[in-house]
Amino acid sequence: MGASDPERRGSGGGDIHDMLIARSAAVARCENVRRTLGRYASDLLVLLVLDGLSLGKIAEHYGKNRQGLTGAAELLLEQLADYYGRN
Repeated sequence: MGASDPERRGSGGGDIHDMLIARSAAVARCENVRRTLGRYASDLLVLLVLDGLSLGKIAEHYGKNRQGLTGAAELLLEQLADYYGRN
Protein backbone atom coordinates (compact mmCIF):
# COMPACT_ATOMS: atom_id res chain seq x y z
CA MET A 1 0.00 0.00 0.00
CA GLY A 2 1.47 3.34 -0.98
CA ALA A 3 1.13 6.74 0.55
CA SER A 4 1.70 10.25 -0.68
CA ASP A 5 2.20 13.50 1.13
CA PRO A 6 -0.87 15.63 0.37
CA GLU A 7 1.11 18.81 1.11
CA ARG A 8 3.74 17.98 -1.48
CA ARG A 9 2.55 18.04 -5.04
CA GLY A 10 5.11 17.45 -7.73
CA SER A 11 6.56 14.83 -9.97
CA GLY A 12 5.58 12.09 -7.56
CA GLY A 13 9.17 11.07 -6.96
CA GLY A 14 10.13 11.30 -3.33
CA ASP A 15 12.80 9.89 -1.14
CA ILE A 16 12.41 7.56 1.83
CA HIS A 17 11.98 10.54 4.14
CA ASP A 18 8.96 11.74 2.16
CA MET A 19 7.45 8.26 2.19
CA LEU A 20 7.88 7.95 5.96
CA ILE A 21 6.26 11.34 6.53
CA ALA A 22 3.35 10.39 4.27
CA ARG A 23 2.94 7.05 5.99
CA SER A 24 3.01 8.68 9.41
CA ALA A 25 0.33 11.15 8.34
CA ALA A 26 -1.81 8.29 6.96
CA VAL A 27 -1.54 6.40 10.26
CA ALA A 28 -2.54 9.54 12.17
CA ARG A 29 -5.59 9.99 9.92
CA CYS A 30 -6.61 6.33 10.41
CA GLU A 31 -6.26 6.61 14.18
CA ASN A 32 -8.34 9.79 14.18
CA VAL A 33 -11.12 7.97 12.31
CA ARG A 34 -10.93 5.08 14.79
CA ARG A 35 -11.18 7.45 17.77
CA THR A 36 -14.09 9.31 16.18
CA LEU A 37 -16.06 6.14 15.41
CA GLY A 38 -15.47 4.39 18.71
CA ARG A 39 -14.38 0.83 19.36
CA TYR A 40 -17.45 -1.10 18.18
CA ALA A 41 -17.86 0.84 14.93
CA SER A 42 -14.14 0.76 14.13
CA ASP A 43 -14.04 -3.00 14.81
CA LEU A 44 -17.04 -3.42 12.51
CA LEU A 45 -15.27 -1.36 9.83
CA VAL A 46 -12.20 -3.60 10.04
CA LEU A 47 -14.31 -6.75 9.74
CA LEU A 48 -16.17 -5.35 6.72
CA VAL A 49 -13.34 -3.71 4.83
CA LEU A 50 -10.09 -5.41 5.79
CA ASP A 51 -11.32 -8.90 6.63
CA GLY A 52 -13.96 -8.82 3.88
CA LEU A 53 -16.62 -10.52 6.00
CA SER A 54 -20.28 -10.35 5.07
CA LEU A 55 -22.82 -8.82 7.43
CA GLY A 56 -24.18 -12.32 8.04
CA LYS A 57 -20.77 -13.62 9.13
CA ILE A 58 -20.19 -10.58 11.35
CA ALA A 59 -23.62 -11.01 12.95
CA GLU A 60 -22.74 -14.64 13.64
CA HIS A 61 -19.39 -13.55 15.11
CA TYR A 62 -21.05 -11.09 17.52
CA GLY A 63 -24.07 -13.32 18.23
CA LYS A 64 -26.46 -10.64 16.90
CA ASN A 65 -29.22 -10.80 14.33
CA ARG A 66 -28.35 -9.72 10.81
CA GLN A 67 -30.99 -6.98 10.65
CA GLY A 68 -29.61 -5.26 13.74
CA LEU A 69 -26.10 -5.45 12.37
CA THR A 70 -27.28 -4.04 9.04
CA GLY A 71 -28.56 -0.99 10.95
CA ALA A 72 -25.21 -0.69 12.74
CA ALA A 73 -23.39 -0.84 9.40
CA GLU A 74 -25.70 1.83 7.99
CA LEU A 75 -24.96 4.08 10.97
CA LEU A 76 -21.23 3.41 10.57
CA LEU A 77 -21.35 4.51 6.94
CA GLU A 78 -23.27 7.66 7.88
CA GLN A 79 -20.65 8.44 10.55
CA LEU A 80 -17.86 7.97 8.00
CA ALA A 81 -19.61 10.20 5.48
CA ASP A 82 -20.09 12.86 8.15
CA TYR A 83 -16.46 12.58 9.26
CA TYR A 84 -15.05 12.92 5.76
CA GLY A 85 -17.56 15.66 4.93
CA ARG A 86 -16.10 17.75 7.77
CA ASN A 87 -12.46 16.92 7.09
